[in-house]
Amino acid sequence: MNISDLLVLTRADQPGAIAMRGAIWLVGVLVVATAVDRNKSEKGIRVDAGWFFLFLFTTGILSYFIFGFVPTF
Repeated sequence: MNISDLLVLTRADQPGAIAMRGAIWLVGVLVVATAVDRNKSEKGIRVDAGWFFLFLFTTGILSYFIFGFVPTF
């Protein structure tokens, strides 16, 4: 499998992209569920979710600058 095959999987209409979006959604839900389970306040949950989405955003920007392509979710 070469890089062009991997890039085809990230197109928005491909099953791989749908699975990737589902996995990101699942991780986001797990972050919130873990925070609720530990009796965190609403502010603590927002902070955890904010860090998670900041990580996703910066990872997308870095992949653009380092590898030269934009990941499509």
